[in-house]
Amino acid sequence: FGQRRKLREALQDVILLHRSTMPVFDNVADMLAELGYLIFLCRSTEVWGVSSRVSGPFGPDKYDQVLETTDKVLRFLFSPPFKVPPPASKKSQPSRMTLGRGAKGSGGGDVELAKQQGKGEPQGEEKSTEAGMDTAPLRFHQDVLRAMNLQTTLLESLNINYNISFMGSICSSEDKIKSRKMLIEVQRKLFECILHFVRDNPRNQKLVFTKLPALRRYMGPLKLPPVWPDDFEDHHKAKLDTQPGMGAERVIVECLRGNDFLCAEMVPRDLIEAFGGLLNGFPDPSISPLLEFFIILCRPSGEKVINRNQGYCIEVLLSPELKRIRGCLNDTFGLVDADGAATT
Repeated sequence: FGQRRKLREALQDVILLHRSTMPVFDNVADMLAELGYLIFLCRSTEVWGVSSRVSGPFGPDKYDQVLETTDKVLRFLFSPPFKVPPPASKKSQPSRMTLGRGAKGSGGGDVELAKQQGKGEPQGEEKSTEAGMDTAPLRFHQDVLRAMNLQTTLLESLNINYNISFMGSICSSEDKIKSRKMLIEVQRKLFECILHFVRDNPRNQKLVFTKLPALRRYMGPLKLPPVWPDDFEDHHKAKLDTQPGMGAERVIVECLRGNDFLCAEMVPRDLIEAFGGLLNGFPDPSISPLLEFFIILCRPSGEKVINRNQGYCIEVLLSPELKRIRGCLNDTFGLVDADGAATT
C-alpha cells in the first residue's frame, strides 16, 4: 500500500501532452533546455552580474538571456494552447508527450519524456495567439511549468543578493551601481513570473508559500548596502533606488487568494503585523493596495470566514503604534478615540 501511495503521488505530477509542440517555446525539448539553463543563470548571478578582478567583466549575454527566458515564460502562461483536432480514424493516433517532475535543483533537466507515436499525424493547422496579461494565466500552462520544476528555478530568485557588488568586489563605484541595477531588474522579472505562476492555482500557491521566510526578506522598499565602500561618495549613493520595492507583498497576496487552507493554517501573526507596518507607511492607508491582504486573509474565497484571522487583523489595525491607520479609521468611522482604544 505504501508503494501505491507513492505511485499515485508521482502520477499527480505528470502532464500528458498530445504532441511535443508548445506555444512560445516551439517544442518541449527546447523549452526544457531553456528552463534548465535559466536555473544555472539564476545560481551564477554573482559571477556574470558583477564586474571585478575575481569574477571578470559583466556578462551582458547572460543578463539578456534571463530577461528573454522570463519574458517567454510570461507569454507562455498567458498563451492559449495549440488546438489539436481529433484523429481522423482509430488507426491515426496523435503522439503523446509525458512530462514528469524534474529532479530537485536540475531545473527540469531530468524530466521524463515518453513519446508514443502513432502511424498517422493529426490533420489540420494549429495556431496559437498570445493573450494579454490583463487576463488570467492558463491553469494548464501553470501545471505544465510545475511539471517541469519551474518552481525550483523561480525560487532561486530569493537567493539573489542585488547588493553583492558592495560586499568586497574590487571594482569601480559605477560598476557597483550597474551591478545592483542589473540584478534588481533580473529579480523583478523572476518575481513577476512567480506572481503569475501562483495565480488561482492552489498547488503552486502552496509550493511557493513554503518559502515565506525568504519572501518576507523582500517586503517593503529595496535594501541599501549594509556597508558603504570608502570611495563611494554621496552623488553615487543618490543613484541607488529604494522604490518601487520588489513586489513580494503581491506574491504573498496571490498565494493566499482563494486558498482557505493557507490562510487558516499557514499565516503567522507576525506576518499580519508586518503588513500592518507597511500599510501604516502609506500617506493614506485607505487607498493602499495592501488592504487587500487583510480582506483576503479574513475571507480568502469569498465564502468561508476565518474568525481567528479577523481577530488578529482587528488587533493589528487598531494598534496604537500604527498612528496613520488609527487616524484613518477615526476620520472614516469614528471607531478610535484619542488614545487608540476602540469605541463601542
